[in-house]
Amino acid sequence: MTIFLVPVLPAYFDLGYEQIKVLCYLILLISAGTLFTYFLFIKQARNHWSRVKITALAFLVILSVTSFAGIHPLESVTGKFPYFQGLILYWFLFLMFLIVSELSISWSIMVKGLTGAMLVVSGVAIYQFVLLNVLNIQITNYAGRVISTFGQPNLYSGFLLLGLPLVFRENKRSYVIAFIIIVAIILSFSKAAILLLVGLIFGSLIYKARTKVVVALILLLAVSSILLFSVDKFSGIIREELITPLSLGKNDTGTADRRVHILTVMLEIYSKNPISGFGIDSIDALYRLRYAGFSPETIAYSPVEFHLKNLNIDRSHSYLLDLLIFSGPLGLLSYIYLGSR
Repeated sequence: MTIFLVPVLPAYFDLGYEQIKVLCYLILLISAGTLFTYFLFIKQARNHWSRVKITALAFLVILSVTSFAGIHPLESVTGKFPYFQGLILYWFLFLMFLIVSELSISWSIMVKGLTGAMLVVSGVAIYQFVLLNVLNIQITNYAGRVISTFGQPNLYSGFLLLGLPLVFRENKRSYVIAFIIIVAIILSFSKAAILLLVGLIFGSLIYKARTKVVVALILLLAVSSILLFSVDKFSGIIREELITPLSLGKNDTGTADRRVHILTVMLEIYSKNPISGFGIDSIDALYRLRYAGFSPETIAYSPVEFHLKNLNIDRSHSYLLDLLIFSGPLGLLSYIYLGSR
């Protein structure tokens, strides 16, 4: 029920899209955790500690230590409004992992619940797109883009993208379901999600093809063409996010919010404490602290610096870099090792 219900919840009871999901998730996990405790202690069941569980626990311990020793321990524990992705949520995710693994919940049941949620999220996104762009009916949107049940196009497309491989793993003939999900991802107009979707499709074709060399060459040509297009055309992601900002330097404020400039600031922030990091959800405070001493009267700043100073940044656009800032190299390496298992 948790897997299905949490993603499909829209904004209710004066709570935003994020708050209602976090609240529902915590309530459901507390209920499940109570039953899980009964299962372990009353039934005298044993928790089997695999290498994956030990690695996940080590990752959480590192996050906990660096968060309590960070710049804002309370915010690191609870998480910042509106996402509340703090230490509490990480430990609840670990609890959910223990419950699923120890109770041997059927993989098929979980995938069916996830698939149902993905279809609801996809259907709402497609419906919103029709209302906005076909019927010209104004509804809540994100700069003209559909938001589905997540309130943000990048969030819902990321959820669909992560779940897409599981749909095929459970039922390799779910082409209609996959098509609906892919359409919803494309309608999000999320550049990262669409590029990752293309990579996922290409990788799947190479994996399934009998003549892998020929298919790989064809796909390599296709990818090269896409990359060339993105470099050659002004609207391409490589030109827009990398080439144009670097070529214009720090004198053009029109490219100040591009990721290449933000990543530069994030790396500078990380360099201030590269061993242990600053704790979970510390980027917003660190970013504001970086510009706290902004003094144009005595220092000649570039136009981009003036623009960057006014941005609200709470993520680096790279979860790996986020972890590096949160918990240093130990946290990042434990996460990478956990992902490899």
